[in-house]
Amino acid sequence: MYNGGMTYFRLRIIPSIILALVFACFMWLILMPSCKTYDCISVSGKDPVLVDTYEDTNVTWRGLLRSGDMDIRLKILHDIPRNQSDEITKIHLTALLGLYDVSLSPYPGAISQTIRCDELFKPVPKKITGNADQEIVHFVGLLNARMQYGSCIENQIAYRSYTGILYCGTQKKWVQIELIVPKDSLLSDSDGERFIQRISCKK
Repeated sequence: MYNGGMTYFRLRIIPSIILALVFACFMWLILMPSCKTYDCISVSGKDPVLVDTYEDTNVTWRGLLRSGDMDIRLKILHDIPRNQSDEITKIHLTALLGLYDVSLSPYPGAISQTIRCDELFKPVPKKITGNADQEIVHFVGLLNARMQYGSCIENQIAYRSYTGILYCGTQKKWVQIELIVPKDSLLSDSDGERFIQRISCKK
């Protein structure tokens, strides 16, 4: 029986279909939307609202978000290999804790020309496990009126921060997120830690 038509189909049409499918999959992977900014994370399963963008480059994204009545400061580093993320975290924490080293007194004529920071002002990083089973480096910080770390004088403290540092493996992103509240907020440290534990990476 003549089967030339079937042979032609097998030799020409099927390979063409396979090539077309491979090309379509390739283009889908290339053009598929990939999260770049705050859309890379979720807070208790909800998407935070963007308030302001501080920096947006191929390397870094930084901005201010809001989730309900809470302000969130977010920093994301793109395309970070897993073996580099821990080193980035160590460098970041070293720089942060270095802000609390002995410094010059801001008050002229002070009896002591230097200030030694009391331990209660210093962040104490620790590792916790998030609700999505990811490892998070967490610490509580005290910020001045400009929302900066390093103040060691009680009357300069204006805010508290609850910070989480984590790595999103699927996205290859290093993430630092800070929940910032007024220093007299009724939010407890345990509430702040639970908030950080609810942070997760989108897949």
